[in-house]
Amino acid sequence: MVNITPQSNRRRSRPIDGLLAVEVSMSKCELWFMRRVIKKQVIQGDHKRRIFNLYAMIVDAARDEFTEDNKPTLDGFLKEIHQDALDS
Repeated sequence: MVNITPQSNRRRSRPIDGLLAVEVSMSKCELWFMRRVIKKQVIQGDHKRRIFNLYAMIVDAARDEFTEDNKPTLDGFLKEIHQDALDS
């Protein structure tokens, strides 16, 4: 497995099925940028709205990408992924 995060005390991305999800889809620069944006959004004070908007962007991207899936199938998949992330 390729180490995509700088050596530091930062927590690394959680493995999904033995691979880092970002390992195949993002460059180091994109990963750094995404983490920076998320850290700026997930702060106290009106955090519910900001976190909701992050989730909504993921849902919109999934609906644009997986056009062959109907809404219940895609919603079930996203809920499963969300639960897996919470359980890890």
